[in-house]
Amino acid sequence: MNANTQSTQSTANSTGLEAIELAGIAHYGLSEANLGSRAPLPAGSGTIPVSVPVVNGSGSLTTPSQTTFWVTIKGTIQLTAPSGGTWNVSVIDIANGNAQVYKGTGLVVGTAYPFGPYKTAFKAQLQVNVQWSESGNTTLKGVVNYSY
Repeated sequence: MNANTQSTQSTANSTGLEAIELAGIAHYGLSEANLGSRAPLPAGSGTIPVSVPVVNGSGSLTTPSQTTFWVTIKGTIQLTAPSGGTWNVSVIDIANGNAQVYKGTGLVVGTAYPFGPYKTAFKAQLQVNVQWSESGNTTLKGVVNYSY
């Protein structure tokens, strides 16, 4: 593992979903300056933990804008906690005209829900919106398994 990969993993783990956007960029030494075309990234995959704070049954999370170079991603979203109730989850890409990345209703803990394929633009900035069937406060936790 090189220093660029370690830096990307550290940044990605700080907020969760942006690892999808960062996947492979630093590892392969790509940047806006040296890519120069719409060349596809080499294939890769990973798993990212995600936590969304929920107040009065609703929550949201917005990732920082990241350069993604038109990468196509797909995978699964699996909720891990809390175990009660159901969830509506929507993920949009603000940097790509609010394009829908994922939308699911009635999601429950323990089931893997597929998403994609989704092709990013040159940059991506994801916004996750969640609605719980309960009206309380909690933290929605889950994992995103992705490949590109």
